[in-house]
Amino acid sequence: MPDGSKASTTEPRGLKKPGVHWAQCAFAGICVLAVGGCQALHGRNLISPPGSVLYQQANATIHDPFPQGDIGHNDGSMRPPDYQVPMPPAVRNRMKADITPWLQD
Repeated sequence: MPDGSKASTTEPRGLKKPGVHWAQCAFAGICVLAVGGCQALHGRNLISPPGSVLYQQANATIHDPFPQGDIGHNDGSMRPPDYQVPMPPAVRNRMKADITPWLQD
């Protein structure tokens, strides 16, 4: 650079800041993962299938997602036909203790 000339402070055309490239790659990676969804995990058996019908019914009995009539408003139309009559409170209160005795104090 000869004396008296000004140094260029602008970046040459075509060069980007290093952070922009990283952000674009991260965004592209997230888009690829979003398009793929969980199917890749299911294909490799990293996500287990829901199980048999009997297993699902047992889980629905234990973890009843429907409102209880003795706790709040009883809306019988919300429950499926097989679960119209919820478990009695005495059975419901003992279920966790009977299923997981190692968690009891």
